[in-house]
Amino acid sequence: MPEPLPSLKERLASAREEAETLVWYFARHCSGGDDEKASAAYAEVVKALSADDAKVDEETYQELLVAYHKLACCTFPAHGVHGKSILDTTRKPESLRDRLTDRRRLPVYLGVVFFAFALLFQVLDAWTQSVLGAKGSQEGSTANLCATLLASCIPLLAPVAWGALGACTALAKRVSDRLSAMSFETNRMQALTARIFLGAALALVLDILVFVEGGPAAGDGESLGFGPIAGAFLAGLFVQHIYGALETLMRRVSRAISPDSSSTGSNPG
Repeated sequence: MPEPLPSLKERLASAREEAETLVWYFARHCSGGDDEKASAAYAEVVKALSADDAKVDEETYQELLVAYHKLACCTFPAHGVHGKSILDTTRKPESLRDRLTDRRRLPVYLGVVFFAFALLFQVLDAWTQSVLGAKGSQEGSTANLCATLLASCIPLLAPVAWGALGACTALAKRVSDRLSAMSFETNRMQALTARIFLGAALALVLDILVFVEGGPAAGDGESLGFGPIAGAFLAGLFVQHIYGALETLMRRVSRAISPDSSSTGSNPG
């Protein structure tokens, strides 16, 4: 069943909270400068908030929304700030579960997890090399079979972990900038996991295309300090730019190989 709509009292209380928060932000940061329109909107919101708190009716609610909208139209285009973004920036988690699922900290938490996985893969890689390279190792033994399996999987898993770590780093920087500007909005941070997945996938593709095992490209890259780890991390870090470039390339190729729609029409006469 759908959740019941909030009552007028709840909507009015929520609107007052956002409006009061935006008023304090405007008063402290002077958003809009000496603009008469912004100053008039500020005065209108203050007047609407000065109404009797016990008065709960649709007219009071509509007046507050209109005044708040005018002030938000001054602060949002200039700074990306409105009452909801300030509340989302400054709110405190109420429980441990809220802390762990808080989107303001989620990229950092996931980054630590992927960094631990990346280090684990490095350790497993060293172990497989020592087992497979050991003299007198018995073929068909359990340790040898496990090392062989890991040796085939680690080259694919390691770039995924480093690419995801790069994506988490980029997201953490983006969230940090929004928190600093008080423009963080929880509702606009819904695709964090998709961004991390794209970073991991692009890192894997880059590793397969560029750093071929035993190929000259891998050797040359390592001599210049740019190896599979650095490539995977950078692919995740700049996933938005790389994916955007790939989309542009695909659109150009599509236009080049597809017939022009205007030329498919019937020839008059």
